Amino acid sequence: MKKRVGMVGVFLECNRFSPVTTAAMFAQGLDLTGAELQEELAQMAPLTLPDTHGFMQEMSRTANWDPVALRMAAAQPGGPAEAAFFEDFVQDMERRLKAQGPFDGIFISSHGAALSTANDDPDGQLFTLIRRCVGPDVPIVAVLDLHCNVSDAMTEALSAFVAYRTNPHTDLKARGVEAAQHLQTFWHEGSGAVVHVKLPLVPPATAQLLEPGTVYQALMEEGQRHVAGAILNVSLCAGFALSDAPKCGFSVVVTARHGCAEQARALAGQ
Repeated sequence: MKKRVGMVGVFLECNRFSPVTTAAMFAQGLDLTGAELQEELAQMAPLTLPDTHGFMQEMSRTANWDPVALRMAAAQPGGPAEAAFFEDFVQDMERRLKAQGPFDGIFISSHGAALSTANDDPDGQLFTLIRRCVGPDVPIVAVLDLHCNVSDAMTEALSAFVAYRTNPHTDLKARGVEAAQHLQTFWHEGSGAVVHVKLPLVPPATAQLLEPGTVYQALMEEGQRHVAGAILNVSLCAGFALSDAPKCGFSVVVTARHGCAEQARALAGQ
C-alpha cells in the first residue's frame, strides 16, 4: 500500500527593519495549493526549491509513495509577513491537513527565519499546527536554511531537522535526499528524536562563510564527524541576526533514531 506524504513549504528570510512582505509578494514568488501544486511537483524542473525536488526524486526512486500536495509559498527576503497572510496560511493548512489525511509522513521545505507582523515565531506556529493535526506518531521531516533561527517549538514538532551545510548554499537537493532517507528510516524503526541547544552567541553574517580555514567550516566538519549509529543528523545553524527576534542565536540541533533522544541530548550539549 502506498505511503501518503503531505508536501508543505513556506520560505521567507526576514529582516525586521525591511518593509512588510505582503500576500502579493508571495503570489509573485510562489504560492501554490492542491492540484496546482501537485502539477508543479510533477515537473522535471519545478518552481519549488531544490530540496523539494531532491526529496521527490529520492522518494520516487526508493519508496512506494504518493505525494499529497498541500501548500507551498515563498517570497524574496524582506520584512515580516503581514499577519493576515500568515494566519490565513496556517488556517488553510489546518483545513487541508484535516480534509486530506490521514498521512504517513509530512515533508516541510522552510527557510526558518520568518517573522510575521504579529508573531516572532511563525515557523514554530506552523510546525506545531502540523504536529497537532497529524498526531504524535507520524514522522515530520523538515529541510531548513543554514541561517534559520531555531525555536524549541520548531524542533519539538519535528522528527528530523535537516539544515543546509554550505554557504553559499549549494546542497539543497542533497539535503532533500537526506530528508527522504530519514523518513523511510522512521517508517521502519519509529519516529526520530530532535534535540535543540541554543548557544549565547549571535554570529554576524561576516562570520558565516563556509570554506576551508574558517571557524564555521571547522565546526561543521566536527559536527558531521558524529553522524553515525544513533545520530542521523547534526545541524549547526548560525541564524539570521537581522530578524532581531528572541529565537536568534547559534543553534545546535541533533536528530537521532527512534528511542535515542538521550544520545542526541548528550551530543548537542558537548
